[in-house]
Amino acid sequence: ERAKNLVSKKIDEFNSNITTIDVPAEVIPAIIGKGGAKINSFRSEGAGAEVEADSTTGKVKIYSHDAATRETIKSAVEQIVAENHIGHVSIEKTTIGLVLGEPGKEVREKVAQIGCNFNVSDDDSKLVLKGTDEQIAQASELLKAFIAVNHIAEVDIEPEDEPILFSGGSNSILSKVESDHGVKANFRKGKNVVQVRGELEKINAATAEIERFLKGGDGMEVCKFNVPD
Repeated sequence: ERAKNLVSKKIDEFNSNITTIDVPAEVIPAIIGKGGAKINSFRSEGAGAEVEADSTTGKVKIYSHDAATRETIKSAVEQIVAENHIGHVSIEKTTIGLVLGEPGKEVREKVAQIGCNFNVSDDDSKLVLKGTDEQIAQASELLKAFIAVNHIAEVDIEPEDEPILFSGGSNSILSKVESDHGVKANFRKGKNVVQVRGELEKINAATAEIERFLKGGDGMEVCKFNVPD
């Protein structure tokens, strides 16, 4: 019984020297740092400590016999969490390339100036933002504004219809929908589609007009025939 009580006392003593913090699992990489640099710096803090960070549960455990050391590390972890809050902005898969490519260069620079970082979620359904609440709010507005004018829709094109897309030069159907609806329309030869980019309502109107031009509808009829050379 005495041995049992001694073991129990030792366990209680050990547990009393542990501080556990629950953090969002997405923040664990920031707590660990590149190559473990951040978490290793915590381990050499003050009187020394053992620090564990579980990316599955989001639990950070700090063990040290020195309460001040535990509190210092806890404050540092909480600061990292405060600077790495998580936000999300929904995005269509077709728009991801625009955000990460040349068209999105300006908005990416503005987000970086705010001090916010973002990447794409594993399922390509949203942008994942990291920063303070204020930084995330500002960055979200910038990204939402960019996405709002960069929706993408595609119209499938039969190979024999490709030439008529450009017929008329500056008066071609592609030029017309760009001018009438304020969108960007480009033929993607490798995919045999016309890709239309812009605000959602505008690209819907533009794609509908291209469809009518190629296939008829709404009182318009289309007749295709071969002209001998």
